[in-house]
Amino acid sequence: LKVNWLNNFNLRGGLTPINLLITSSYFLLSFLITDFIRKRKQLSTDRRCLFSTSLLFLYLLVGAVTYSASSHLNSLPSRAASNDLRNEIIGSDNTINASEWVMKNSTNEDIFATNRFCIKKFDGVKAICAFPKFFGVSAATRRRLLIEGPSYSVGDVRENWDLYPAWAKERLDLSRGFADNPNAEITAKLREYGVDWFYLFKENTANRNWEPYGTVKYENTEVAIIQLNGK
Repeated sequence: LKVNWLNNFNLRGGLTPINLLITSSYFLLSFLITDFIRKRKQLSTDRRCLFSTSLLFLYLLVGAVTYSASSHLNSLPSRAASNDLRNEIIGSDNTINASEWVMKNSTNEDIFATNRFCIKKFDGVKAICAFPKFFGVSAATRRRLLIEGPSYSVGDVRENWDLYPAWAKERLDLSRGFADNPNAEITAKLREYGVDWFYLFKENTANRNWEPYGTVKYENTEVAIIQLNGK
């Protein structure tokens, strides 16, 4: 009804008495409608109770889901029309801007590598790797990643939480190697895996020069988007 009840009533219990009144009224209305329908139908005595109970619960179920379903349907046009990436991911303005650039300047077939992982321990305590940023590149750019995320996302946590399989360790070494000290061998191997771009987080490396193995196509204070050479 889109009624602002607090502007019309000043109740000590706030909205609770109003919610209780609305809910009780709906229960009572459902019961009266059920009773009215039952009286108009010719039912045997042993089926009246079952019919009334089923019909009553049907009305209550409709009342429980109607508002949520209506609100969801009404929100679909605005949600479909919105292309604002800032409402969809968690990240700073720099990473959001970089991800938006990637989506506009690369294709769905392109493969990315990154140098953000969760593999360290802090003071003997395992780092909490469930934070969305450790899967942020793939989520924000909607592109495939050579490898991303913590070890438990690719390894067997029952044996060793920190142990990466051999194939994953190789991809980690390649990713960190290109970020920290790129060379022809690392670049060629990345190209062999189909990697086209590198989504680099500057805080994870002191290196700022990737020529001649990669060309920076986008950069801000936090992120650099590097296109690998030698395709």
